[in-house]
Amino acid sequence: GNPAEQRPGGGFIGVIGVLEARDGRVLKTDFRDSYFKPSRVLDRRAPRPLDQHLFTGRPWELPDANWSADFPTSAQEVGSFYTGETQQRVDGVLSLSTSTIADVLRLEGPVAVPGFSQVVTPENALRELSSIANKIRPGDPGKSFVVAFGQQLLERVRHATPTQVPSLIKVFGRSVHERDLVMWFRSPSLQRVVTRHDAGGALLVVPGSDQILVTNANLSGGKNDLFVQRSADLVVKVAPDGSAQHHLVLRYTQPRPRNPEETRLQAGSGGSYRNYIEVRVPAAATLTGVVLQDESGRHNSGPEDINSDHGFSTFSYFLILAPGKSVELTFDYQTTTRFDRVVWQKQIQALPYPVQITVNWPDGKVSRASQRVQQDLSLAAR
Repeated sequence: GNPAEQRPGGGFIGVIGVLEARDGRVLKTDFRDSYFKPSRVLDRRAPRPLDQHLFTGRPWELPDANWSADFPTSAQEVGSFYTGETQQRVDGVLSLSTSTIADVLRLEGPVAVPGFSQVVTPENALRELSSIANKIRPGDPGKSFVVAFGQQLLERVRHATPTQVPSLIKVFGRSVHERDLVMWFRSPSLQRVVTRHDAGGALLVVPGSDQILVTNANLSGGKNDLFVQRSADLVVKVAPDGSAQHHLVLRYTQPRPRNPEETRLQAGSGGSYRNYIEVRVPAAATLTGVVLQDESGRHNSGPEDINSDHGFSTFSYFLILAPGKSVELTFDYQTTTRFDRVVWQKQIQALPYPVQITVNWPDGKVSRASQRVQQDLSLAAR
């Protein structure tokens, strides 16, 4: 998954690798471009936001199959597409972010693929793989390099030295904790293990928690998420009866490209950032207002859609942000269930950005928490 082009359920799927294993031994691996040409699956219509804002009638395909923020749902969609293209049954799906690849390279060292001049290092992994795959510069080979790179990296991991293995385990453990590595298995017993270790990326309602998940879906046709600057503030005012008013502010800035390479990486929609935003909140929450503030002032607006998803209410907004522009998007909503804890959930494979939560309690106390969200951020009553 490439977080430079985010989808609700992870980064855009550029390359897929098939692993066949038996009794813990890997028997076969095969990497390929995620686009099957010519495709055999031509009868699947994309989810409405994806179809309306990007596809406009084109068939839904595997690279965009991770549209659901609930990974088991996305994984089964990906598996269904793969089976439709290859007639091969899929027993499980693992999604690995390019961000984790950079962490692996810090242990394994840079990767140079025979026959290509490009070298991928821990420092340039996300940007370099995006540039190569999109043929941004003269001599960039496109997806053929990324496919060969994936195969070579997997071989490096499979043949890690005994001294490297503990560090690799820590890297993948951290990647699971930060939702950069998520997995789903058809086997119920295997999936129970995945769920027990919080590695499944499922949308789960936690009783007693006021949860929020903001997903960004980059529908620009480019790698704009490499450059967009964002932050979020959530202010909660708790009433004596436990109900709570929420004031959520999402800030986005789309910088102007600094050089031709940055321009080409964002060329899909003239450089504009086209972002389908979904805010998931408790099921009983009521939206009371949406405001967009830009250089021309404050504008009362409304959501593109209000829906439900895996036990949550969802407020959606489609944002188009031109290069060099900034906006603040505000959602005000109210909950009636008793408030004692708020949890900001990290979007699968999203690049981290700063989030601050402030809770004003009925007794006048104020609680605050802030971090660059690489994992969930929680704030409870003191």
